[in-house]
Amino acid sequence: MEIKITFEGMPHSQALEKVATEKILKIKELISDPEWKTPRFVELWLKANNQHKHHLAKLHLKTPDFDLNSESEDTDMYLAVDNTVNKMITLVRKEKNKIKDLRKNGSSEKRDFSKDKYNL
Repeated sequence: MEIKITFEGMPHSQALEKVATEKILKIKELISDPEWKTPRFVELWLKANNQHKHHLAKLHLKTPDFDLNSESEDTDMYLAVDNTVNKMITLVRKEKNKIKDLRKNGSSEKRDFSKDKYNL
């Protein structure tokens, strides 16, 4: 899994990068089931706003199964990262459940078409 962290409007911080990487690895553990494909790409943008004191964190997760985005804005960059990762974990869980339901029910276009009320 490739992790990219970009700092905008602020100097690079090893401590912030370490915390962000640890939190992102929680997402990797969530997707590391044998039946799931591992994430190919995770990108975290950290943007500091010096005028308004609202820092923005955006997270993009790209996998073979889905493509998800989350973001959070807060006065503290660490809280923004934490909230962004928590939102992403929620989104990943929802996507996993959707995919598991589809695999369990065996839904396909053919099967859905045969249930069409206009089909004679």
